[in-house]
Amino acid sequence: MWHYLNQLLMSWFYSTVTKGMLNRIIGLTTTSKIWNTLERTYIVASHSRVLELCIKIQSIKKDGLIVDEYVLKLKNIANKLASISEPVADRDQLIYLFQGLGVKYNPFETSFNARFD
Repeated sequence: MWHYLNQLLMSWFYSTVTKGMLNRIIGLTTTSKIWNTLERTYIVASHSRVLELCIKIQSIKKDGLIVDEYVLKLKNIANKLASISEPVADRDQLIYLFQGLGVKYNPFETSFNARFD
């Protein structure tokens, strides 16, 4: 029975992964080996994605964007991080927001910080 289930799951893996990933798992003899290979591959990709998004959110700048576009851009990055189980605290989002606004918005930042709990 185990052999039958193993073959069934291996067929499912082969039919659902991308061609690039199929090349990595073809020839593996058990679903356990396939799963471990997939896990190692995606964990590396996941760590890289988290690092990429963290750098992006920490270095975001308003530049020529209108404020709404800038806030939306920051929020989109924060949402992407949350979707991969790396949520950004509201306080940290505000820090990144203010960091990227520039000197022109210092009076607003000061006023906001004085009132914010």
